[in-house]
This record gives sequence, structure tokens and C-alpha cells, in this order.
Amino acid sequence: MSTTPQPARLVWLDALRRLTIVLMVAGHVARGLWATGRIDWPDYRLYDAALYVFHGPLFFVLCGITLCCAGGRARLLDDWPRRLGRLAHPYLVWTLITATATLAMGGAVNNPLGWSAFLTIVLGMPVWPYSIFWFLYVLILCQIAMAILRERLGHGAGRILALSVAGLAAGYVIRALVGPIEAFQVTTFLTMFFFFSWGHWLGARPDILTRRVLVVSCILSLLCWGAILGLGRTIDTPFGGFAGLCITTFLIALVRRGAGSVPGAVMAAAATVGIMSMEIYVIHHLLAGFARIALSRLGVEALWIYGAVGLIAGVVGPILVAALFRRAGVAGLLGLPPPRRPAPVARPAVGAVP
Repeated sequence: MSTTPQPARLVWLDALRRLTIVLMVAGHVARGLWATGRIDWPDYRLYDAALYVFHGPLFFVLCGITLCCAGGRARLLDDWPRRLGRLAHPYLVWTLITATATLAMGGAVNNPLGWSAFLTIVLGMPVWPYSIFWFLYVLILCQIAMAILRERLGHGAGRILALSVAGLAAGYVIRALVGPIEAFQVTTFLTMFFFFSWGHWLGARPDILTRRVLVVSCILSLLCWGAILGLGRTIDTPFGGFAGLCITTFLIALVRRGAGSVPGAVMAAAATVGIMSMEIYVIHHLLAGFARIALSRLGVEALWIYGAVGLIAGVVGPILVAALFRRAGVAGLLGLPPPRRPAPVARPAVGAVP
């Protein structure tokens, strides 16, 4: 089966990235408000779990699809320095920037840093990722693991997926016996590599997202959300892995199948934010935090204002800041990718989505 990417596929994927990055910013804004006591809903943690059970895994599934479409049957090890550099560069730079800003802000932030903690973060970046940058760290590990496994096992995505399932099970056993292993993000990697491999497998089989898959995954997703919100099921368990699999598959099938019925201009506009996902990811935490602190200093009490301003600051702010960095000629130094535009949307043929 050909894995040559089609423009419409890439645009729908970027549009889904947009949804994911906006949900991620919303989740981080809400967590910041909960940490300061402004959100005091008794059931907040349940809604937090209902979001986090899928939005992190969805990022890794989308990254796996992207790798499959972009890499095809090429040897990933041949492109090793460039692929890792695109992730390691922003990881190192923005970890340092964020830790420095947190140190400078002192007690104004939710989790202030002293000099000892700051030095531990800076020196420990190769082993212990700081704050939200665990995502880039684990994605680097996933890229390395996929390159090695494709070299050793060939291009059979099914064999790699089967191995990732074994790793997922091992991760849950480790969590049950000794808890999560933070060094090198071992347990998180074992979980997210499964979703990365699932995306890599789906990328080679786009026709598998049939109407039946959409319906079944929708029903299972609703049941999983019901178990979290109604029964309080925790997500750091095999149930969480199953729920993440169902919900990510449902969302991918929904957007993939619906892409052909959306006007091309609308899809291209939706994809723009998804294309800027790196900029939003590395910068949003700082800008949303600054917005919350500023509103608090101004004496604002309305929760909806904190939520709306935080979301705008976390999504729109990084795009504007990245544009300023590019104008100043320092974007490359900061590890931000060059500006890209969505590919023109070609409406899929009738039989393209079964």
C-alpha cells in the first residue's frame, strides 16, 4: 500500500492538531486556575481526567501518522540528525527560558523555583524534563525507538505496534509495582510509544477508518468518558490506555472522514493553528501564566475572564510572539521552525474514505 501523503490528508491532520493544541492550552489554563484556588468545583479533577486521557495520546498518534506519511519507506537513521535536532533544539532552549522566567518571577507563580532547583533543572535536562517539556523529551525517545525498530524489524508497522503493546503492558506493571519512573521518563515513554506506534500503523492504512470504526469508537469513547465522569475511574491504569485508544481513534476517524465535506478554505484556516503547534506548545505556558498573574494583580475575580484571557494568550499569543521573533531574525536560534502554509486542499474522491 502506498504511503505517499495526499494534501487533503495532511491538512485534516493539521486541523486536528489545532483542536488538540487548543484543548491542551485550555487544560493547562484550567490547571493553573485550580492550583491557585480559583477553580473549586468538587468534580474538577474528573473533567481534568476526561481531557487528559486523550489529548496527550492524540498528539503522539498524530506524530506517528506524520512520521509514516513523511518518511514512507526511507531509512529514518539516514535523517537522524535533522529529525532529532528539530525537537532537541526547542526542548533545550525553551526549558532554559521557562525555568529562568519562573526563577525570576519568584512567588508570583504557582510553583516557584530557588537557585538550587533551577540548577537541578538545567543540569538534569538530559534525564529529567522540566514542566510541560516532557512531551518533547518523550517524542525524541519515540523517534529514536521507531528509527531503531524500523532498522531492525523492517518496515512492518504491525510488528512494531505489537512490540509497543508489550511495552505498554510492561509500563503498567512497573507503575503498579514501584510507581512511575521519572528518570528518562521510562513509564511515560512506554505508554506514549504505544500511541506513537498506533499512529504509525494507521498512517500506512488510511482506508481502515471506515464508518463502522467511527461508530464503534464513538460508542466506546462515550462509555469511557462515562466511566471517568460517572464512576471516577482513574486514567493511570490499563483502563486509561484503552480509553485513550478509543477516543483518539474516534477523533481521527471523525475529522478524517469529515474533511471532504468541509470547504477547502475553512480546512486551510483551521490547519494554520495546527501548523504552528510547536510555537504554541513551547510558549503558551509562559504567556498564559503571565496573563493569569496580570489579571490577579488587577483585582479581576470573574472566572470566565481568567479562562478566556488565558486561552487567547496561550493560543494567539505564541503565534504573535513567534512572528516577532522571525522579524527580529532570532526564531531559528530559539528552535522555532520556519513559517509554513497549509497545502491546498484537494477534495478526496468519493471512494477515498470508505
